[in-house]
Amino acid sequence: MMLLTIFILTLTVFVLLALGIQQVQKQKKQVADRLSHLTPLEVKQGQILDSMNPKGSFYQRVLFPLAQSIYPYIERFIPFGEHSWAHIKLEQAGYRHKKYVQIFYGCQFLCALGGLAVLLGEGLLLVKSVNLIVIFLALGGLGFGAMMPMLVVSSMAQKRQKQIQLCLPDFLELLVICVEAGLSLDIAIQKIVLSQKDNPKTTALRKELVRYLSDIEFGKNRRDALTELAERTGLDDFRVFINSLILAYDMGSSIASTLRVQCETLRSKRMARAEEQAQKIPVKMVLPIYTFFFPAIFAAIFGPLAMIVVKNVATMFSGIR
Repeated sequence: MMLLTIFILTLTVFVLLALGIQQVQKQKKQVADRLSHLTPLEVKQGQILDSMNPKGSFYQRVLFPLAQSIYPYIERFIPFGEHSWAHIKLEQAGYRHKKYVQIFYGCQFLCALGGLAVLLGEGLLLVKSVNLIVIFLALGGLGFGAMMPMLVVSSMAQKRQKQIQLCLPDFLELLVICVEAGLSLDIAIQKIVLSQKDNPKTTALRKELVRYLSDIEFGKNRRDALTELAERTGLDDFRVFINSLILAYDMGSSIASTLRVQCETLRSKRMARAEEQAQKIPVKMVLPIYTFFFPAIFAAIFGPLAMIVVKNVATMFSGIR
């Protein structure tokens, strides 16, 4: 039973790898056929084919194409909606293309299968039979493997949200200056995006603003474009700012004064968060101090004293003998 289970799992993994490699080779062949019809230049064709085979990591070359090729088979049994957790978190992490959702669900399936195979194999090797402990280990490996991609994507989304939150007060100050100078909101945002293009710290915020400007250029309503901008970032501060801006447009109040108030509010919130982090430092330093500093101090103070005491006691006992 144990050998049969391991054989089935190993065969499944090899079949999935073969399907992924076959899918990648099929895509390369299609690209090569199209290029052969488009141009007779073999040099140009070779350059494009080399670009289709990047020297990236194992994930980019093997795992992601395999996961994307597996997704259609998973979707037949488990349909995923367009507003699922993966769609929202991947958008917040900056991955908006549909293929990233397919890659995520494919990786989740592969990780779940890998965790199931590893813990089930270890349990069978240790226990030598299938019992309740082995079943619980297998289910635990299945759940842990399925949770790993979710943890990774959630961490990436939080990191990107933190970058946007740090840049938001400075962006609002520049926006206030531009609006008070007489520029419209969209033109002011465009000017700020162009002026900050060389700053790598504002990359995440600039991408969201560029997408907002693209939505406006394609004819989308400003209210809907602003609402989608707030939903894509997933930040409460950004959502409050967008809601106040929409309300100012609806009520006909001054945009510059609204932006000024929101800018001061975000500055105060950022200062409060910095003070909160500063207040947490003494508490966080307690464990390292007790773990690393105090033993060294005790050894430096009581070490020579202990050596003298041991030496005197040894001399005393040797004199008694």
